[in-house]
Amino acid sequence: MPKAVPHNFRDVGESINAHAAQRLLREATIFRGGEFSQPDFLEGCGVRTIVSLRSTPDPIVPGVSTLNVAPKEKMNNYLFASSIFKEWLSNLFHQMTLIEYPVYIHCTAGKDRTGVAIALLLKLLNLANGHIMNDYRKSDGTIYIDSMQAVLDGYTFSSRDQDARVELANLLLNRDSA
Repeated sequence: MPKAVPHNFRDVGESINAHAAQRLLREATIFRGGEFSQPDFLEGCGVRTIVSLRSTPDPIVPGVSTLNVAPKEKMNNYLFASSIFKEWLSNLFHQMTLIEYPVYIHCTAGKDRTGVAIALLLKLLNLANGHIMNDYRKSDGTIYIDSMQAVLDGYTFSSRDQDARVELANLLLNRDSA
């Protein structure tokens, strides 16, 4: 029986590296997608941590840690100037310095909240907007290209985000690329 793969599931490193035609990110380190009911899709991925960006709990997966990093209040996923958004994102980046990798990051559809979180994580790591937008465009369903571009162009990282950047770069960037 085929595994039930979540909507918009992909290896972020593989997606970025394919577009860049070079190994910028470590592959099989960050996976992204939508909600799941059966965790069998994780077999073979080596996922050690699931980071949920939703307020509802995930199914328990034996041997895998689960971390819920949902915003404390309802927010528009693309209104990046709000204090709720900035607090949520800063908390996510900080939590990502403390978890075990590989990680599966998800929301309900795997494109809006997850898309923005992954895009800004990649921006924090100084990846080119073209690579980031290419990954975002792979999302199935209605996507908001102009809104995502505005987020990438206008978001200002906090000093806490910058502190997390160094550790996240060590964890996620492919240091072997020339």
